[in-house]
Amino acid sequence: MEVVIRTDASVEIGSGHVMRCLTLANQLRRKGAGVSFICRLLRGNMIQQIQDNGFCVYTLPSPVEKHFNKDRSIPYSSWLEVDWKTDCNHTSALLEKYIKADWLVVDHYAIGEKWERFIRNYTDRIMVIDDLADRVHDCDLLVDQNLYKNYHHRYQDLVPGHTVKLLGPKYMLVRDEFINAKTRAISRNGIVRRLLVSFGGTDPTNETQKVLAAIRRLNRKDLMVDVVVGTSNPRKNEVKQMCESMSGCNFYCQINNMADLMQKADLAFGAGGTSTWERCYLGLPAITIQTASNQSGILSYMVEKGALVCLGSSKNVAEDDIVSTLSSFLQQPIRVKEMAKSAWNVVQGVEEGSVVRCMLEGAGMIDIHHFELRDLEKKDLPAVLKWRNSEAIREAMYTDHKITMEEHERWYNKVSSDQNTMVKLLYYKNQPIGLVNFSRIDHHHRKCYWGFYIGESSAPKGSGTVLGLLALEFIFEEQSMHKLCAEVLVSNKRSFQFHKKLGFMEEGRFINHTLKNGKYMDVIPMAHFKDVWPEAKKGIIQALGGGGHEQHSSSKT
Repeated sequence: MEVVIRTDASVEIGSGHVMRCLTLANQLRRKGAGVSFICRLLRGNMIQQIQDNGFCVYTLPSPVEKHFNKDRSIPYSSWLEVDWKTDCNHTSALLEKYIKADWLVVDHYAIGEKWERFIRNYTDRIMVIDDLADRVHDCDLLVDQNLYKNYHHRYQDLVPGHTVKLLGPKYMLVRDEFINAKTRAISRNGIVRRLLVSFGGTDPTNETQKVLAAIRRLNRKDLMVDVVVGTSNPRKNEVKQMCESMSGCNFYCQINNMADLMQKADLAFGAGGTSTWERCYLGLPAITIQTASNQSGILSYMVEKGALVCLGSSKNVAEDDIVSTLSSFLQQPIRVKEMAKSAWNVVQGVEEGSVVRCMLEGAGMIDIHHFELRDLEKKDLPAVLKWRNSEAIREAMYTDHKITMEEHERWYNKVSSDQNTMVKLLYYKNQPIGLVNFSRIDHHHRKCYWGFYIGESSAPKGSGTVLGLLALEFIFEEQSMHKLCAEVLVSNKRSFQFHKKLGFMEEGRFINHTLKNGKYMDVIPMAHFKDVWPEAKKGIIQALGGGGHEQHSSSKT
């Protein structure tokens, strides 16, 4: 299974999206999936860190225009730093040239339905990781690990009906270091001797220095302080100097042992991003400052749950507020202990690896064994005619006029009596949803051509891939054909990518080969072979999440 992750980090975006995508990527890699990233060259990007983790990164060019068309339907569309169509074109060019994606994962507040719908031509399935529920998505799987009031209903009108939704802390993407640390969980007694200060990778509002100034004012020699910043923090050198000037203050930059520091800490200072759930996972109470408007809902609900306190929005929080609150906590160990217990309870029941399992299983959307090929019968003609005359299917055909029932019946009579043609229907749960046509069958040279389509719009996601699997099983394993040929219109990029994913190879190009809409169009000849089919079949089954798919008779006559 090949997974591509589209995400970014920048001074404005922060590092949280990339960090949780790295968690997902590492979990997928351990399960045998290939994982690569697509990131734009933004100021404060984390491309080097992704590469340091052993993943390939395909880079999108740095933005060249300060003014671009922002999508008004997406509050954070400016975070792309280009308009969505430009990002689509850049991303699709990479997918078309380098990567056959079974899953495209999107973790980006600036991307929504229009982008996702465009990219569908270049991937089988789309997974979105979101926190905001502030825009419409076109995805097959949606993950939101956040806890809000009525969180189960947040995406009710924002995703298609078929979308599988994994909502709440149960589906938290947990880094290995946190899983290991939880097994060594300690009982917190509420006495504060050690503080952790971490406001994410970039800390755009500079809360770190504000908190350090407040701690310094307390002049508590008995307090240890651990300060963590990211490499993309523009003030990291100033923070380091400040730490060095304070007794008992340790400075860390871009570390891999955050869980260890959280476990050692008695109280944390932080914002309301993804680290909220990491703190809760280890039962670490926190004093928080809201550094972005999208953190408001999470922080408010966590305050209500007793898992943290929030001093308010960064622009309204002064050093005096921090000094006062910290002084109060230092004198109230019972309060700190109760807050630690509440934080711990928030994320109990986390199912580590559940998101990856869902992806590998095809997000629960499809079961190969519910599909089969059957011979075309006369009773099927009305349904097939409806499919064949739909605009989406006619556009991909050599013959694209609307067919009459009389023409349709003549075609059926011809193929039924032709020894060199076989037509099968794909059934899903005993209902026909698509068609595959094997033509120009040459029994001497053991080769033929094929054409196919999924006709029913209600067919489950992945039905086309299942059709390809069963059709190729039938033609190579049951009919013992040596070569299967295809002809793809050069404009049909989705079909071209689909054939490549099944294992077809290009055999050249037919120039000005067919007339479509008054213009001559090139056609790409492609072919698949019996000797490479077994290996290709393994990849298709893995992409479907159907590792248990066994050799069976894929066709009924």
